[in-house]
Amino acid sequence: MISNFKQKSASSGNKDLLSRFQKKIKDLDNKKIVLAGVFVLLFMTIGVYRLFFASALTYFSPGGTYSDWYFPARPGYQSLEWTFVPVQDPPSSLAQAGLLHYYAYNFSLVNSNGSVGTGYAGFQTNGIFNGAPEGKVINFSIWGSNGGNSSGLINPANSESGGYQIMYKYPWTPGHKYRFQLKAGPSVNDSLGNWWGLWVSDENSGAVTFIGEQRVPATINGLSSTLWSGHTSMFGEDTHWWQTLNGDVKYTSCRNFQNSAMAALNISANGNILPSSLTKSTNSGGTNTGTNGFKTTNCPVTVYSDANFNVQHNLGYWSVPASNYMAINHWWQLAGFASVRSSTAPRSANINANAGQPLWFYHDVANLGPITASYPLHVDSYHYSASGSLLAFVQTDITSTSTGKGGVYFFSDTFTIPTTATSGEKYCHAIWFNVAGGPGTGPAISPQSCATIN
Repeated sequence: MISNFKQKSASSGNKDLLSRFQKKIKDLDNKKIVLAGVFVLLFMTIGVYRLFFASALTYFSPGGTYSDWYFPARPGYQSLEWTFVPVQDPPSSLAQAGLLHYYAYNFSLVNSNGSVGTGYAGFQTNGIFNGAPEGKVINFSIWGSNGGNSSGLINPANSESGGYQIMYKYPWTPGHKYRFQLKAGPSVNDSLGNWWGLWVSDENSGAVTFIGEQRVPATINGLSSTLWSGHTSMFGEDTHWWQTLNGDVKYTSCRNFQNSAMAALNISANGNILPSSLTKSTNSGGTNTGTNGFKTTNCPVTVYSDANFNVQHNLGYWSVPASNYMAINHWWQLAGFASVRSSTAPRSANINANAGQPLWFYHDVANLGPITASYPLHVDSYHYSASGSLLAFVQTDITSTSTGKGGVYFFSDTFTIPTTATSGEKYCHAIWFNVAGGPGTGPAISPQSCATIN
């Protein structure tokens, strides 16, 4: 009995154990099914995200800035002038990435076309020449030019312009004023066309640099093309677009684009003719489509302007708006004037004189502001060859002085022309003064006054 009872009990226990085991297997199978369902749902969710969200993700490209000036209508102009002020340079990380910002002033000859007679000149923060970075440069090119002269780098077959390209290393200083002048070059003209030269003056130091000259045919499509058109412009370019156009690098934030700012001031033609109107724009928010169909949206950029047709282009991302160079409150201003006379020529801005003749240079500094101006005064002396090349430059510290409101400080000195001077050479003076009496003021230089050797 006991034995049978134990056997029956064991048999019943085994059945219960088996039943519980089978139930656990069934529960496990159900859990596997549920777990598999979870994985399926997860992969479906990822697929839906990629389909509906990733495809809607916006990629960004750098914005560009543009200004256009229109001069009074006339047959054309012999020269063009503009002043660039680097308000802020981009951080070094831009050049380290092999990229650059280019602020270019654009111009075109009368009767130019898309392949001959248009051009640009301006500051590149990291010029690329034959594939190699050159640091800060002035890039000067005229479409269809058939000759070029410069002590800088020359590319006789620029792929963009189809003509000569001059790239001149120029380590500018932020905050300095750089006056560009485009006019007839030292070589003037020959049977193949007219030579157009570019000079840049650092108005803070007085240093004048000849960037180079390019020759352009004097006739284009049978029409005379010897004067500059009365429409000029400027653009600001961020070469991140090299990376973004076809999605080689995908930027999901505008914060990736380094910032810089450049002001363009005192736009003129023929030295004293001012524009009659200005327009400005950006391509902020625009859409780009690469050759492979990749799409990007341009990040926001800005252009400031004032009533005198001055502008400031601001590239890249700014966590706070770029400071406006043109809105700085100048408490007072100085205006410098230089003149010269000899024993045979009356006092004037420019005269002719003979070798060995004594000269008298006069320097007048007027305080045009509302309060007394205190400033160190210097005199800059220049010696030019007959071709216009700068042979010598000397800066002399004269005095530190104060001039009351509305007052004029007068100073003069003498100079004797060397007996070895030859016809066409020039001896020039200018006044350079540091303005130091109010917030935001900066140094300035007067126009040069010259004696040209007979």
